[in-house]
Amino acid sequence: GMSYALLLNKERPLEAKTHVSHAWGERIKEFVEAIERSGEKGPFWICSFSMYQNNELSKGVTIMEQLGPDPKYGPAATVMKQFKSMLVIPTNGEDMFTRLWCVYETFNATQNGVRVRLHTQIPPDDLYMGRTHKDTCVVESMYRVKAVSKRCGRPGSDMNNDEIAIRKEINCSSAGFDELDTKIETIRLANLVTYPLYHAVYGKTAARDHIKNAIEAIFSGLPKNEKFQPFRVFLEDEYVTGAGPVDTKLGDVRNNYERNEIDMFDKWLGGINEEIQSYSHLPNINNSRIRLKQGPGPQMDFRGQTQRGYGPEWWGVSLEQVQKLKLHPKYYQVDKNGRPNYTMEDFNKDMIKPSTDGMEIGYALFHNQDNPLKVKIMVSHAWSESIQEFVEAIERSGEEGPFWICALAMYQNDDESKGVTIKQQLGEDPKYGPFATVLKHVDHMMAVLTNACDIYTRLWCVYEISIAIQHNVKVQLCPHINPDDLYMGRTNNDICVAQAKNPVVSSEAHCGDPDDEEDIREEIESTSGKFDEVDRTVERIRLEYLVNYPLQLGCRKTTARDHIREAIEAILDRLPDNTDLLSFDNFLLREGHKSHSGLKSATRPKEFDDSDSPEDHLYYITNDDRSETIDIFEEWMCTLRAAI
Repeated sequence: GMSYALLLNKERPLEAKTHVSHAWGERIKEFVEAIERSGEKGPFWICSFSMYQNNELSKGVTIMEQLGPDPKYGPAATVMKQFKSMLVIPTNGEDMFTRLWCVYETFNATQNGVRVRLHTQIPPDDLYMGRTHKDTCVVESMYRVKAVSKRCGRPGSDMNNDEIAIRKEINCSSAGFDELDTKIETIRLANLVTYPLYHAVYGKTAARDHIKNAIEAIFSGLPKNEKFQPFRVFLEDEYVTGAGPVDTKLGDVRNNYERNEIDMFDKWLGGINEEIQSYSHLPNINNSRIRLKQGPGPQMDFRGQTQRGYGPEWWGVSLEQVQKLKLHPKYYQVDKNGRPNYTMEDFNKDMIKPSTDGMEIGYALFHNQDNPLKVKIMVSHAWSESIQEFVEAIERSGEEGPFWICALAMYQNDDESKGVTIKQQLGEDPKYGPFATVLKHVDHMMAVLTNACDIYTRLWCVYEISIAIQHNVKVQLCPHINPDDLYMGRTNNDICVAQAKNPVVSSEAHCGDPDDEEDIREEIESTSGKFDEVDRTVERIRLEYLVNYPLQLGCRKTTARDHIREAIEAILDRLPDNTDLLSFDNFLLREGHKSHSGLKSATRPKEFDDSDSPEDHLYYITNDDRSETIDIFEEWMCTLRAAI
């Protein structure tokens, strides 16, 4: 005879800290996601989990017995006397303010000075694309609460005892239903004026239009207040028109509510917010603006300039945020040969720079203001790669981050009047700059390779590998290959396989900035192995990738292995010092027949073509009656893995 909450925690019951007000008609998925995104940590008091859901006396205490005869002495009112915060979860499934119990919980919270915060479940992609009109709070704000008309039980039924008692308590209070309406509307208003609009990357003007309309709808139901002016009145004769049709080529990444580089919309919200804060009778409302707080300052001997006190180890993005690049209208853009050609450089110019312009922080911190992400994986990449191939390469790696990705991590700014510049973030000495600092913090670096650019021709990428070597950071190659190509055995379309025949000559790499190039060359030349050590390390990393190649193929199983073998042997020729690194033929001569005497290699037909064949590969040895078959290619790869 105990509730779900006590059953789960019977060894150590949890004392609740936050009351969660919700409607039972909501979808559980939306409910859970809303709590997850609220940032609240709990423990939570949630009616359906906290109350023992039982109506049979023979099975223990009933719901009616737990509620007691008077709501003001019942469980919801009792816990409200010891809580400091209440989380209100409106969802698309049901308007919770149509339920008198939810209205009563808000009444209790305001009577006891409990901080009330609305938090809706809006899909991250909708918020990212500026679809604020899909937020339940925005939609419901267009309609007044009118708490006096709300019911317990089914609509049209007679008042039950709970409803009679709740109405009596609210009516007998000094506030009454009218004042309760005002408090609920003001709580809604507080939610809207602190809306996290920085998460809207596209549709920025349209997103603000919906918020503006919702705020002004609430104004019409509140007592007259000269500080609560419609936006057009606030601007007086400087009225800024709303959004026009979204330009999908530009992605609507600019905010049309700006005047002379001042965000008038933000200024309007700020004035309303200050007025709400001044309400002595609403101490329960959390009105703090969602803005990045000052960071802890530079760490690990970082000597560049931070982004508002956050050093580069805090400039991380999650896998989910990397995947959001797919929402860009040009993500799938291709050239005349059908290859993706919308590059990271294009993305920076069209989206990153405009969306962070004047914010003094990079894309990563901008989208994680409420919870900056500490980096776990450094990503080395070239700006001329397509963002489609870049994202797919990271997805294929299986890593989840948080990632340090230069384009997203650095504040892409060259104007000192708009905050710290790229040059200032880099600092005067590369070994104390952001790249070196991050590599002191992580133990894993991924090098993304795509068809568009050989990263070993970029001196910054070469330098990142050099630092990784010095700090014993594991370097993993992350080349792009289309999943269909991999399934069809076209391993020659893997950039790492295709380029293996070309030796790495890092000393010939260059930077766009001559000063950076001079500093980096001097730094690499000061190491014991110089550029030669970088070359040898990259060749070993390439080889490690190839000997661990995922050969789950649908067809061309022999030809696919031919390409891998040729790539491996091209690299082996450049690593003569390790005598255990044998070519396939030498392995077959020295090891294959010695370990498997009496077995012979499979023979290929004269006109061999496995392009449409799902049959197994021919890299095996077998006896005459084929009762014993050994995958000699896999044995060769295992030997190479051990030697590396």
